[in-house]
Amino acid sequence: MPLYISLATGMVIHVGTNGESFRFGGSCAAYLKRNIILTAAHCLPDDNKAFVLLPGDKQLRSVIRAERHPTTDIAVLLVDAFENDIPNQNFMGINSELSEGQDFLAFGYPDVASTTVLPPGRLFKGHFQRFFGYRSPSGHQYFAGEMNIPAPAGLSGGPTVHPLKPQLISGIVTTNVDSYIVIDHLEEVEQNGRTFRVESKRIVSYGIAAKPGGLDSWLQEIIDTF
Repeated sequence: MPLYISLATGMVIHVGTNGESFRFGGSCAAYLKRNIILTAAHCLPDDNKAFVLLPGDKQLRSVIRAERHPTTDIAVLLVDAFENDIPNQNFMGINSELSEGQDFLAFGYPDVASTTVLPPGRLFKGHFQRFFGYRSPSGHQYFAGEMNIPAPAGLSGGPTVHPLKPQLISGIVTTNVDSYIVIDHLEEVEQNGRTFRVESKRIVSYGIAAKPGGLDSWLQEIIDTF
């Protein structure tokens, strides 16, 4: 497994009001430094009161500041820095290359629907089927890559990388789009020439990753203020 994608990918955690229970918000990526985080904006609670846990951390990192992109489902976070942070255990930049059929690796923490056990990290492998302008039901609109595999709950916010350039983020997983396969169909002709078609379908989901290549200037402007 490429070093960067496993060591630089963490999770966003919402802690309950009692300070003990928690809710897993999604995955995230350490970007340029261990205390600068990229994730999907919807992985954060509305009040931004959340924590980040990166591989090797012995305690949670508080979110000090969160900035959401106005149209893309991406947020950049400033979190606590630790004295023992190991240099280079973070992504080094953005990969803006585009080609249909381009391979990717994605790493994240698919949700196990538990309030007491954190989900294990998992590596996913696939390719981008197409790149297009995606519009979400929530109003986000951005350039995205469509994956050939579904994105399970909890993988949102996690990074995608090209296998040969694992130190560069090529996308941030955000959601799924659904299509279907017709398994079988039956046509019945009734009186008066009316035809009824009955189909059996299976839903097919494709993961969506926001492409951050066009957000370089926005990211840099935000990071310069941290």
